[in-house]
Amino acid sequence: RPTEVVHLSRYFSCPEWIVSLWLGAYGPEAARELLTAQAEPAPLGLRVNRTREGARELFDALAALPGVLWADFPTLAVPTGADFAPAGINLAEALAAGRLSRQSAAAQRILYQLGLGDWPEPIFDACAGRGGKALLLAEAGKRVFAADMHAARLSALPREAARLGLPPLPAFRASATRMPLAAPPGTILLDAPCSGLGVLSRRPDSKWRRNPEDIAGLIRLQGAMLESAYAALPPGGRIVYVTCTVNPAENEKAVDR
Repeated sequence: RPTEVVHLSRYFSCPEWIVSLWLGAYGPEAARELLTAQAEPAPLGLRVNRTREGARELFDALAALPGVLWADFPTLAVPTGADFAPAGINLAEALAAGRLSRQSAAAQRILYQLGLGDWPEPIFDACAGRGGKALLLAEAGKRVFAADMHAARLSALPREAARLGLPPLPAFRASATRMPLAAPPGTILLDAPCSGLGVLSRRPDSKWRRNPEDIAGLIRLQGAMLESAYAALPPGGRIVYVTCTVNPAENEKAVDR
């Protein structure tokens, strides 16, 4: 007879080490909820560009669509494959015109839940990637600049800012473990590299490419980034630490350390 770990691993098509981690960290009920969620299709996240005329009307039309999973201006989560015709919206045209952006609803919501309206400025997005969160902050009227280790990831940022009708965002290549800043920012946003266990529904292949040994290196990297950010922060400044994983060692325990 298979153990609970083996049974859940086979039933939910999830590696045993992840099942064991979630059972140990969160208990059987929460672990089953996480396993169920990772096996379901990811919703389509949308962000309405609040700087464009008619933003609220566009949001209301989208929020009224059948099956919308979550809507709180300017963020929506709609089922994959949703029909936008009832709202009279051509999704491709709205995206091309800069009225909408694709972005995970969870990635948007966490910034608002962490009180972005009160973040001291300027905001330094130190692990900006392709700049989705930096652009959200700019649309919200925040002064923001960005950096990433990989220049190729930042290369689309000027084009995206232009699509959205935003001024160019200052951006440069740099490691978040060193923070090469001429002046201290008010807030440092660390959207840290992580094991990605919170986005397996969007990236189901990643659970088979990751292994427990990867996490130790990620924890060390996250710790170095947090230490660097803390050293660069002025009195009264703020660090906002975000991951897309469900693993205490990379989240609350990283903050505790």
